Amino acid sequence: MTILVTGASGFVGAALVEDLVSAGETVIGLDRQSPPPELLSAVAAGPGRAAWHKVDVTDRRALAEAFAGAAVRAVIHTATITAGEVRDRTDPAGIVAVNVNGTLAVLETCRDHGVGRFVLASSNAAYGRTVFEPGPLREACPVDPVSMYEITKFAAERAALRLGELHGIDVRIARLSSVFGPWERATGVRDTLSPLLQVVRLAARGESARLPRPHYRDWIYVRDVAAGLRSLVALPAAAPRLFNLGPGVGQGFTTLAWGERLRTDWPDFDCRLAAPGEAANIDVYLPHDRAPLAIDRLLRWTDFRPRYGLDAAAADYLAWLRQYPSGLAETDTSLLGFRSTLP
Repeated sequence: MTILVTGASGFVGAALVEDLVSAGETVIGLDRQSPPPELLSAVAAGPGRAAWHKVDVTDRRALAEAFAGAAVRAVIHTATITAGEVRDRTDPAGIVAVNVNGTLAVLETCRDHGVGRFVLASSNAAYGRTVFEPGPLREACPVDPVSMYEITKFAAERAALRLGELHGIDVRIARLSSVFGPWERATGVRDTLSPLLQVVRLAARGESARLPRPHYRDWIYVRDVAAGLRSLVALPAAAPRLFNLGPGVGQGFTTLAWGERLRTDWPDFDCRLAAPGEAANIDVYLPHDRAPLAIDRLLRWTDFRPRYGLDAAAADYLAWLRQYPSGLAETDTSLLGFRSTLP
């Protein structure tokens, strides 16, 4: 039996494929972009295996061809456009097409091919402006989505639950907190690269980082995200439909603390708050810090336990970047000739 991953060449999808293959699973990866050579190399050692199909999730015929004969037992749907404000203005229909209509297309293909479990990688963005209320955020908190990304993530959740109910598909949803780590890069569908990646790039180039504020988030390392999503595939039928997936309340850290941790590897790296009148060069996107996600429900129903705090994540991420230095490139995918001051 096989697990199918959409968005498999993207940030979370790539980490998920790597995790599933490491766990011995057979994986079909779908994405409208080819997987980077580094990802193919990472999964080649097994013990599981992965096959790749170049598929747009809005293309129902291509989806049907990818599912045909594959004996897919579960789908983990990570394909999304992580839209920023510019795309909200210029291409709102494109955001809806992928984030909502693409989700429906994949679910209906699951129906047609007898797939019993569908896991949707959603986002804390679905809470909308509620993230600025006192936390922590629990799954029963009200939502108030405003941006196109927020609106479409929440709409995809509701539509997935409805179609699952109609067609007998067991749908589970994970609202991810702020994700960072290996495989994050500019793919053309991710408008808001994490401040942590922005800081690492400056450190690798020997440049200073200037922050508008310390910027606290409940950052979750992408390897923990992958493990959390995998845990939802085996949930019992009695389990809830919606789960927060983060590091846990009190386990977050600031972007400033991240920059200070990088001095272990780059002793001369200057990461500080911008002085009055000085322009920041790190985009933190939001005017206020978000409330953290409570993950009590996930811990109660699964064996998932976050493994990567600040120090463990930094050590693992820098080791990964030494192996795959193209992860620091400013443009898409695999600039194999990229060089930096990475120690």
